[in-house]
Amino acid sequence: MLIPNSIRCLTQNHFCCLLLATGIILMTESQAAEKIEFNRDVRPILADNCWSCHGPDAGNRKAKLRLDMRESAIKEVIVPGKASQSPLAQRILSEDDDEIMPPTDHRKKLTEP
Repeated sequence: MLIPNSIRCLTQNHFCCLLLATGIILMTESQAAEKIEFNRDVRPILADNCWSCHGPDAGNRKAKLRLDMRESAIKEVIVPGKASQSPLAQRILSEDDDEIMPPTDHRKKLTEP
């Protein structure tokens, strides 16, 4: 049995569209599930908002807390993969002026994504 060209062309177009849609969905899912990396995702935020008091300059460092090095940050205030258990996240989200980080008089305010 011969399939008319118009039907064959339509079937090929449907297959191409389905293949393209599947590729887009898979690509989007893989990007959404991308693992958070300290140096790429976390470190720049800490550098902009925390390092003036908790960075590499020992003379300006407060509370002996160093957030510019992953090892120090996860030892002290970050629980990887468990933000709700991380003292840093609790301080950032606090509504208590004595607890919140960065402090209310700090020149920058963190925003939610």
